[in-house]
Amino acid sequence: MTSQSLWVAGLLVVGIGTALSMSGPSIVRRYVPVEKLTSHNDIAGFKFATAGVLYAVLLAFVIIVVWEKFSAAQAISTAADRRARRSTISTRHS
Repeated sequence: MTSQSLWVAGLLVVGIGTALSMSGPSIVRRYVPVEKLTSHNDIAGFKFATAGVLYAVLLAFVIIVVWEKFSAAQAISTAADRRARRSTISTRHS
């Protein structure tokens, strides 16, 4: 995967994940009877809700960490730009 371009690798990861997600329900429907599936609807709903909440919290933490890293990088870039401008100005007037 490291020798491929980023776009190709991204499409492979997303494509394979999507294909697995789409084929999962059809495989389950083939081997598990509908009566058994309907008896577990209530429990499955709570499990999906819990997984959704956990995913949302994890995603929020990731966004916060990335935002903080971006802010720190932006501050460093701004400070470096100011130093470069001062250096350029001081060499012009020397």
